[in-house]
Amino acid sequence: LGDKSSCKTFLHGRLFLQVEILACTAAIVWVLAMIFDPIINFFADPNFIDSIRSWFSSE
Repeated sequence: LGDKSSCKTFLHGRLFLQVEILACTAAIVWVLAMIFDPIINFFADPNFIDSIRSWFSSE
């Protein structure tokens, strides 16, 4: 386990690929959460919803 050889890396390549796929998926989910979280909070704000309703009810 301590030494790193090209044969060992080749033999465990599938494991390395799975770890990289999981890390990439986690990064994509994190980026999407960072994008959508402020948008969701903006539209979930009761004051914002009330102001939108007042704009449409006044017309």
